[in-house]
Amino acid sequence: MLACIPTEELLKLDILQPEKIKDTYQFHFSRHYRDALAIDEFNGPRGDFYKNMFAKCPAGRPGTADEVANVAELLMSEKGTFITGADILIDGGATASYFYGPLKPEA
Repeated sequence: MLACIPTEELLKLDILQPEKIKDTYQFHFSRHYRDALAIDEFNGPRGDFYKNMFAKCPAGRPGTADEVANVAELLMSEKGTFITGADILIDGGATASYFYGPLKPEA
């Protein structure tokens, strides 16, 4: 939910929703899972699901932290002053293609 109360000052309120973002960090589990070492979502038990999902989406890959930062930079810049109250999903089209079928042009 997004709420905005008008005031004499400009109130800018936007939501960024980055989905599967590939980063360089390795996630270490607690000592209960130490045998798993560093499993991320793309190489973990559901890795095939995520790889298939991104193969079918328009971007064809997960996003990067820099791409999320680019959207945040736009929103905070002079070029983004008219964008307010937005809920921006940053997933390369993965959600849309999951619900509506392949959006990537056939090669």
